[in-house]
Amino acid sequence: MNYQQSPTSYDSSDTIAMVIEIVFGIFGMLGMGWIYVGNYIMGIGLFVGWLVVLFVGMLIPTIFTTFTAGLGGFSYCCLPPLSIVGAIISGLRLRDYVRNTRAQGNIAHLIIAIIVALLLLCLAIAIPLFALGGFAIISESMGSY
Repeated sequence: MNYQQSPTSYDSSDTIAMVIEIVFGIFGMLGMGWIYVGNYIMGIGLFVGWLVVLFVGMLIPTIFTTFTAGLGGFSYCCLPPLSIVGAIISGLRLRDYVRNTRAQGNIAHLIIAIIVALLLLCLAIAIPLFALGGFAIISESMGSY
């Protein structure tokens, strides 16, 4: 008897990778699914690129609100749907990549990537806060003379 696997039969790696990519992507950590299946360059590129998109998406409303009140609020309303759509598109592309290459996921890579990503996100928040604190100290000391 010759048993062959049908070409449309997939293991669960494609679905798991897609769900990881979508869930983490919605919360600002796009690329975790790619790292899970071993495509580190794509995963790191998506993570860093997505952080830049989110940063610019938060910076633009601040600039526009200073000049025009309406555009800043509009930009903040567009950021959550953009995040969801971006995560879904990346997840679907990842599912196709896994199906075409038969890549297998590795949970250890995912855990390490999540820890590093969380540290980077904390630094991305802490550095501007420390800088603002430093500016406040400098401006306070200059104002006392």
